[in-house]
Amino acid sequence: MTLVMPMFLLAQEKKNIKTRKQTVNLSRPVSLKPDIKIRLFKKLKHLPVRIVHDGATNTFYTCNIDGWVFKIRIVKGVAQDEIPFLSPEEHHINYLQGMAFYENTFFLVGNHNNITNSNGYGVVEKCTILPDGSRKWTTMLTTEVYPSSGTLFDHAFSGVCLSADKDSLYVASGSRTDHGEVKNSGEYKGLREMPLTARIFRIPINADKIYLPNDEAKLDASGFVFAKGVRNEFDMALNSEKRLFGIENSGDRDDPEELNWLRQNHHYGFPWRIGGNDTPMQYTPYKANEDKLIPVEALKRNIFFNDPDYPKRPDNVTFTEPIKNIGPHANWLRDTATGKMYQAHEISTFTGHRAPVGLVFDADSTLSKAYRGSGFMLAYAPDGEGGYLPKEDTGGDLCQLKLKYDNTPQNYQVSVIRLVKGFQRLSDAEKVKNDIYITDLLGNIWKVTFSGKGSKIKK
Repeated sequence: MTLVMPMFLLAQEKKNIKTRKQTVNLSRPVSLKPDIKIRLFKKLKHLPVRIVHDGATNTFYTCNIDGWVFKIRIVKGVAQDEIPFLSPEEHHINYLQGMAFYENTFFLVGNHNNITNSNGYGVVEKCTILPDGSRKWTTMLTTEVYPSSGTLFDHAFSGVCLSADKDSLYVASGSRTDHGEVKNSGEYKGLREMPLTARIFRIPINADKIYLPNDEAKLDASGFVFAKGVRNEFDMALNSEKRLFGIENSGDRDDPEELNWLRQNHHYGFPWRIGGNDTPMQYTPYKANEDKLIPVEALKRNIFFNDPDYPKRPDNVTFTEPIKNIGPHANWLRDTATGKMYQAHEISTFTGHRAPVGLVFDADSTLSKAYRGSGFMLAYAPDGEGGYLPKEDTGGDLCQLKLKYDNTPQNYQVSVIRLVKGFQRLSDAEKVKNDIYITDLLGNIWKVTFSGKGSKIKK
């Protein structure tokens, strides 16, 4: 399952906003813990894909995938009307998926796409708000134009995270395929992944006009490649130990979704490994109609087939596996022999098709003891039908991630605990002291309050 919305659907999506708000029976989210309260914080007139908070002015900023950034001031705890703040004409990103904020500076991440020719290029823009209110724009990074696949699998540039020492940015570039299959679009024939896709870059915070070519050798020599083999690291965040983590949704097959501890020069397996499983199309002969992990609707899309030309695994590369989830929640697997669902003792990392988004950590230890230092993750769920989600795991929730380091494999394991259920079309989260603010693509901001006694922020 994929979260991102291709550019050719944006116009139709805008037309559907009013219809959706009129026809969707918006179920109220329900807290599953007595010390957690949830309420609707703000009903918006736009569909926010990201949310950030400026603590100095107590202001939220949200952005749409079409490039608009909105400002929402908070006065005496009440959210004011959203005001258009940054326009796509200013930053030239018409497919905006990532946004970060630090002090008086915005970092915007996305693509400038050419719909007609099914291609585009990655962009990272910096906007500094000067004391007089004017804006200083810096194009930190652009890439060479590279071909889109013309499908839902064009994940493009998305997740962004500021480094612990605030000297650089981590920027994720998603895949253009579901699992490494051939994607043909317009003038582009016989293409799979590109050198610019399925990896994470690290660039200096003061970068100015970095240009990344669509060339494997040149990228490796640039020093900007941080990690490889990530399908769609839609969100990244630092924990209290300043380690970088990312959440990744898998493809149309019933492979688990991933939580990864992201480290420099590591390869996370895509497209040869997805959710702790080998991608079966790399082995021939492959009979898709006998694969118990392919949903019926996915099989009809003809993206699974015998593929004797599937690329071979890279030589002398050890893949880093996803973090193991030891339950009690989001740990459903489909049996490869029978096709039946069961709860596993270990899974890498979440039930397939949950589409994890909105990763945050209690890095400043402001929450009560039960939640202190934990991570928190959202699971996107469509309106009405749950896509490929199994009936045993409906997604649409806020989960706690209790990480424990295991030195033996030099990785973590995680306990996943469901805290709030009943959301729809979730997109992002922002933690502010004892609250987590959650956005959805129905135009809502939800406020989740952890009412237990927490510690004070150290100054």
